[in-house]
Amino acid sequence: MTEPELGNNPDFLLVCGAGLVNWAYRSNSLSAHEKEARYKESLPLLLKAAELGSWLAMTETAFMERSGLGTAKNLDEAIRWANRAVELCERRFGQDHPNTAISLQSLANALSAKGESDRVVPLNVRILQIRETVLGPEHRDTAASLNNLAALYHAMGEYAKAEPLCEPALTINEQDLGT
Repeated sequence: MTEPELGNNPDFLLVCGAGLVNWAYRSNSLSAHEKEARYKESLPLLLKAAELGSWLAMTETAFMERSGLGTAKNLDEAIRWANRAVELCERRFGQDHPNTAISLQSLANALSAKGESDRVVPLNVRILQIRETVLGPEHRDTAASLNNLAALYHAMGEYAKAEPLCEPALTINEQDLGT
């Protein structure tokens, strides 16, 4: 591929943008100012990849907007990008695909940050159902979904709904990580 072609390749842009984000996020050697500079460099790459139709770039952009990495925190934009990712994943992969669950989690995270718990619960239930069905009841992503839903119920004061989700999540994690 030539350089101009790479600049319009959503996969290339995603890898470059997400690579900068991950490197800056995990780097202990960068100052806060240097990390912010890397985030600002990555955002245009991710935005272009998202605009070119990369669902994963849409979820990364939603994460950055939600977290205020490289930009001012903007929960409405985070929700907009996450919704676009969900719509694209449902069309491209189907209602019950693991990628759809990932995009739904991005939307749930953005809505949760905005304090919209009433909209987050059904999303987390759907994510759990997808993961249990597609990945199996003992998969680590299923455990993460059980934990997420339990934490949400706990934060809402619905302890009776949270408690039965904790034990299977713990069992899966113990089996996965070994105890």
